[in-house]
Formats: sequence, C-alpha cells, structure tokens
Amino acid sequence: MVATNQILSVFIIFALVLLVTRIGAIALRMTGISPDVASFQAASAFSGAGYTTEEAEFTVSDPSRRTIVIWLIRLGSIGIVSMLGSLLLSFTNAEGENILTLIYVIGGVIGIILLARSQLLNRALTPVIEWALDRTTDLTIQDYTQNQQTKSLILHIKTLGYCAKVGIGFSVRATPQ
Repeated sequence: MVATNQILSVFIIFALVLLVTRIGAIALRMTGISPDVASFQAASAFSGAGYTTEEAEFTVSDPSRRTIVIWLIRLGSIGIVSMLGSLLLSFTNAEGENILTLIYVIGGVIGIILLARSQLLNRALTPVIEWALDRTTDLTIQDYTQNQQTKSLILHIKTLGYCAKVGIGFSVRATPQ
C-alpha cells in the first residue's frame, strides 16, 4: 500500500518551501533589490548554497535584508530536513510499492512546480504577499531605479577600472576609478 499520508506531507512541505522562498524574494524586492536578484538570493539563502557575490554582499548590507536572509536560512534548514524525513517515511511505509510511490512523488512535485511557475498564480499571489508584508513588517518599498530626487541612474562598470555615470536624458561620461 502506498503511504498516502507521508506523500501528502511531502507535497505540503514542498509547496510551503516554494511559498516561503517566494515570500522572501518579495520581501527582498520590497527593500529595493531587483526581482531577479531577489529571487536568486532568496533561493540561495533558503537552500544554504552560500554564494558569495557582490549581489550577496549588497543583500546583507542592509539590516532589513539581513533579517530576511537569516530567516530564510533558518526556515530552509527546517524545511529541507522535514521534507527529507517525510520522503524517507513515504518509502519505508510503502510496503513494497516503491515504484508507485516514486511515480506519485515525482508527479506531485512536477505538478507543484508547474503551479508555482504559473503567471496567473503569481499575479494573484504577489499582491496578497505584498499586502501582508506591508501590514506585518516595517519594510519600506524602495525603487532605486525610479528615484525622482536624484534623476540619474549610476552604473559601475568595473571592466578596465572605469565608472560610467548615466543620467536620464544626459550624456555618458566615463572617468577612471
């Protein structure tokens, strides 16, 4: 007999892992990090991969972001251990039907991944998460690319030791660092 309860717990834990990672990415994005970088840093922190890049240094340079990353690391270690424990139990309680259990687990994980990648779900879930984070945290939404006070976007181009300042509607000027 297939261990239905254990397989269901694997699915629930896997869905919660994806949800916590998405909440972390949205929280990081609300602190001013671009969506792509926020998603990568949230997944990196949750998985404990420990990438050391300039993006990671920038992420932990702010106290709010550091708090988010710490919580993702803590929840990640709990989530991964829980999922592995449930997965192990689902196979030990399968009573000889390991192939069928494996098919159920793989099918369910693929289904959850497809659901998590759904743009429709993302458009519905993101505003709810932002609203909840706005109501329960002191994160301030910062958009550094649309800052009306500076009216310029500064890009640091580190190749050849030059720094280029690109202003909106202005010319590009390169100066040695």
